[in-house]
Amino acid sequence: MYDATNVIPELATPLEARFQRDGVVGALGVTNGALDAIERISQVWLHPGDRVIVEDPCWTTQRTLLQMLGLEAVGVTIDDEGIDPRSLANVLSKRKCAALMITPRAQNPTGATMSIQRRDAIRAVIEDFPDLLVIEDDHFSELSQEPYPSLTYGRNLFAVIRSYSKIFGPDLRLAAVCMDQNTADQVHMRQLLGPGWVSHIIQRLTARMLTDEVTMGEIGKAAEIYKQRRDLLINTLAVAGLKAKGVSGFTVYVPVPQESDTVITLAERGWGVQAGGPYRIDSDPFIRVCVSALNPEDVLKFANDLIIALDPSSRILLR
Repeated sequence: MYDATNVIPELATPLEARFQRDGVVGALGVTNGALDAIERISQVWLHPGDRVIVEDPCWTTQRTLLQMLGLEAVGVTIDDEGIDPRSLANVLSKRKCAALMITPRAQNPTGATMSIQRRDAIRAVIEDFPDLLVIEDDHFSELSQEPYPSLTYGRNLFAVIRSYSKIFGPDLRLAAVCMDQNTADQVHMRQLLGPGWVSHIIQRLTARMLTDEVTMGEIGKAAEIYKQRRDLLINTLAVAGLKAKGVSGFTVYVPVPQESDTVITLAERGWGVQAGGPYRIDSDPFIRVCVSALNPEDVLKFANDLIIALDPSSRILLR
């Protein structure tokens, strides 16, 4: 047991097939979740004071982790297709950065998903920085309905992290990581000195579910339900003149002039949404709405309550 491989063969087979399907080729590893992978990889290559490029806005826990590691988060702007190549090029031309951390699909909180054209544009920008560590957090993985647009082809240092917590439940602490060989060796060695390995029981359970047609069929149905709920909310808000967005994922991004007032008013009306402040570096105010548990019959009420939260004097309500 103590000299066992990092990934058991019955799990390695479906994981490798999925990575290769998406054009991601490297050494395979597993960790206790996505954040565990990000932390371990960061500790291998990054040092206190290093600058790390992140999306603005970006995942709050990621920012907290970078702060705890003594790393400086440098934000680049993002739209529906992912990070803006011009913003990225501007940062790289002015500041020495050690890593780029991105979410190619279902970006949290904006729901952005990188297009193939945008991927190619970003690859062209980072081509002149061969030592830049690229970490991709594909947290939505099997729930994503869009093709995977990886930046890792030809990179010296990279890691693509796929969490299975959102698919099979948060208590399943497992993420698959496809990395360059050097990074994989370093991460594996550090694991052996700490927890040793990810439970083989959890690995077998994950392998069984990934290769079960009924289970994966249900995952596909869930992905379609999330898409329907997300699209319904965005389209309903559009009728009211509110430009919400979210290409994929659980979340819908809604620009607002005042985050705290909007959150409080919605809370008074029974809705729990998140203010954008903890996600933002220099980007504009917004609220984050999670649609995973938003019933279609409640969307109209939420939209009207949001209209009132933004303008208490409004008489333009949806029916």
